[in-house]
Amino acid sequence: MGKNHPDIWRVRLVVKLPALEACEAALDGVVEVSSWFLDDPDADETDENTDWCLEGFARVPPDRASLDAALAVAAASVGAPSPVMTIEQLPDTDWVLANLRDFPPISAGRFFVHGSHYAGWRIPQRNRRPPSMQRSTIKSMRSNGRSTIRSSSIRSAGFRIMRATSC
Repeated sequence: MGKNHPDIWRVRLVVKLPALEACEAALDGVVEVSSWFLDDPDADETDENTDWCLEGFARVPPDRASLDAALAVAAASVGAPSPVMTIEQLPDTDWVLANLRDFPPISAGRFFVHGSHYAGWRIPQRNRRPPSMQRSTIKSMRSNGRSTIRSSSIRSAGFRIMRATSC
């Protein structure tokens, strides 16, 4: 069986806040998409000594030597040391399927929240059945102050809301 998905290469480096934007700019033209996030989620994002993880993804293997040189120049331009970079080829993965697996339905009290991809259905608690909650019901609940759920944000994320009621 042949490959079903394109090769994807990840470039990963950890930098301090002052070098973050310069190093991201150095990745332009080498990676197709980049993102950055705190290496430690509990760290102070305004502290200049906090480590930030910068990742970029490409469909062709990046040239390590030229990327090392570009990152060294970028870091030096803000007075930072050259970052240590790792480049790895990611395994052949069906990313859509992997993402759907990462977002299973959630039973939260009387609510059963699931993505539109969820075809099955589980009763969240014994003796409860979750009928579909209509948009007008959500608006009514919001106007009466009984809910903190924003229907527009949940619907834009591809979720449907169902309320479980006692039988």
